[in-house]
Amino acid sequence: MDPLVSIIVPVYNVSSYLEKCINSILNQTYRNIEIILVDDGSKDESGSICDLYSNRFSNIKVIHKKNAGLGMARNSGLKKALGEYVTFVDGDDFISEEHIMRLLEGALITNADVCYGGYMKQIGEIFVKQINPLNGKTIEKDDILHFLIPRMCGKLDYSRVDEIQMSVCMAVYRRNIICDNNILFHSERELISEDFIFNLDYLNLSNIVTISDSCGYFYRDNVNSLTKVYMPNRLNKQILFTQYLIKRVKDLGIYEECIQRIYSTFFQWVRNIVKREARFYKQTGLIKSIKNIKAVCNDPFVIQALEIYDDSYLTKNAALLNKLIREKKYYLIWILSYIKDIMKK
Repeated sequence: MDPLVSIIVPVYNVSSYLEKCINSILNQTYRNIEIILVDDGSKDESGSICDLYSNRFSNIKVIHKKNAGLGMARNSGLKKALGEYVTFVDGDDFISEEHIMRLLEGALITNADVCYGGYMKQIGEIFVKQINPLNGKTIEKDDILHFLIPRMCGKLDYSRVDEIQMSVCMAVYRRNIICDNNILFHSERELISEDFIFNLDYLNLSNIVTISDSCGYFYRDNVNSLTKVYMPNRLNKQILFTQYLIKRVKDLGIYEECIQRIYSTFFQWVRNIVKREARFYKQTGLIKSIKNIKAVCNDPFVIQALEIYDDSYLTKNAALLNKLIREKKYYLIWILSYIKDIMKK
């Protein structure tokens, strides 16, 4: 018998995208699915759209709740899920007709606890295939810990793709592992990369992982997403998450395999943060934006991390920006970031 798959969709102010998202799930070639729409206190028409679909389709459930963020919305969905397997689709994204079938097929053929795939990344008006670099591999217990988890921590060698995405939207999971071990999402308002932590908790309890070449998840480039908007406290959140992650990999006994990758991801964000200060200077004021860059360069955690991180594998531009941060060249960082942003436009 075909196992039931629960598809959890957190919804928050995405009325212009939501119908395409829901229709793409309803059009799956794999039919034994339930759809759980979690309206996270939307202020637009999203909640009404959810109710409309729930009234029309018996396999759609709706949860209306007070706004608490993406992670908490997913947890609400997990509590209502009945499927043997579970996956997630964000309300502003959509999936191909074979997305569920391909991932579930991968899990069933190999008896895997989770099957990961790739995705389609929006660049301008088109979507570009991002195949999981580990596609075709089936990974067992010891290698999950020492091979897979480190590659989820980040990129080591910038001359090639040697890391994998950690989004829960690109995978199907056995729900019993989640339920039996009370695995829940952290709030992204507390720990900024809730997907990674969920995967870390889940993989630590998994015996077999398989990777599909499927790229059926269409990830929209939403300008209002958390990764796109200006966040004045982003550095503090990134430091908190990085410290948490370092503690976790130490507890798992894989610190040496992970630490350079963790710092690689951290400094990707540090560079992104100082660039955004130049990009959004009209929002904060010129003097304030330069002061913010200075605060980043003088942050004790940033300074300590730079002493440990081996950035010899970075591209020239990234290595230069690391060097300027290390040498505290605040004004030069601002000027170069501003010029680069203007050139992109």
